Amino acid sequence: MERRKARITVLKRMDNRRIQEQERIGGASGPCDAFEVGASYVAGWEIPEGFCSFAWADIYNDVGMIQCGGSPGYIGPAHTMISCCRDALCPVVFKIERLGEPCDAQGEIHG
Repeated sequence: MERRKARITVLKRMDNRRIQEQERIGGASGPCDAFEVGASYVAGWEIPEGFCSFAWADIYNDVGMIQCGGSPGYIGPAHTMISCCRDALCPVVFKIERLGEPCDAQGEIHG
């Protein structure tokens, strides 16, 4: 099956400050500041411009599965996936949807 572009939409930014405070973990706290709920990105072969590289590493396999026509049986509609980055203190939940536009063999995005 031909690889197609995918839309990645930010569904939720979670805030686990309470865990950070209970466990006395230092550093930044609060929801992830790399994304805003409702933001949407289009992915071809490469990481979308402005997308967090850590989140991309976490959801890359799910994006590839959707781009190649896969559909997890427990999520509808077809060619849609819910995925998230694994930052335990401020995870972000994404919806990944297959689009109709193909990616070319060189990794460039058509259009």
